[in-house]
Amino acid sequence: MSSFTGKQEKILHIYTDDKDHPDQIFTAVIEVPVVVSVEPKLLQWIIGQEPAVQDFSVKILGDDPINVTNINATRKNVTCELKVITPGREYRISVKPADTQDVTIGAVQIQTDSKIPKYQRQMGFFSIVRPEQAEKQVKN
Repeated sequence: MSSFTGKQEKILHIYTDDKDHPDQIFTAVIEVPVVVSVEPKLLQWIIGQEPAVQDFSVKILGDDPINVTNINATRKNVTCELKVITPGREYRISVKPADTQDVTIGAVQIQTDSKIPKYQRQMGFFSIVRPEQAEKQVKN
């Protein structure tokens, strides 16, 4: 459950040696809060399109502030810049490819100072796709 957020439902099937009730089914429903939000999940450019800046919005929704301490694009031809909107609460990451001539898939790695390991590293994804691929993604 470490990577899930929102309403989660899990079914437990328990087998016993009780002849009257040899098995029981229990359903557990929990709400896992979103503590760190990265939106949108994917930034996308189309081959040949102007390589304009696009932004990720990072919001800290938990009770305790969490600071973004470092960002890094996984592709050398893509730059990213961090802007602090509200320290410990809201950040903007601007992403820009050098060009859009080649199909590219990558991510921005986001490091934080959270004491909870699952919130120490977040990801935002980006891609440069062929026009027909962008159309398929919109339809799906």
